[in-house]
Amino acid sequence: MIAREWRCICPADNIDEFIPYLSITGIKDAKDTPGFKGAEIFKKDAGSSIEVTVITFWESMDSVRSFAGENIDKAVLYPQDYKYGISSEPVVKHYTVADRF
Repeated sequence: MIAREWRCICPADNIDEFIPYLSITGIKDAKDTPGFKGAEIFKKDAGSSIEVTVITFWESMDSVRSFAGENIDKAVLYPQDYKYGISSEPVVKHYTVADRF
């Protein structure tokens, strides 16, 4: 199993709208991709902003490619993302899941 990690910073004033927005864009598209195994969204208070981490779980790197395209290290972003004032990392990290409980 593969874990895909994406991070961004979101202004604290926008976080209550941004989290549901993630669910109807990237998470929805991930769910619709064969090989998707689940997702988790984390947030961490950083003063006037919130650090957001999204981890999606995938059956294989081929299923990640089906979601992200050939350049799997590039973050999948949507046109309206920046409406929320986010600062996104342009790349993501992939991990092989050693164990999951």
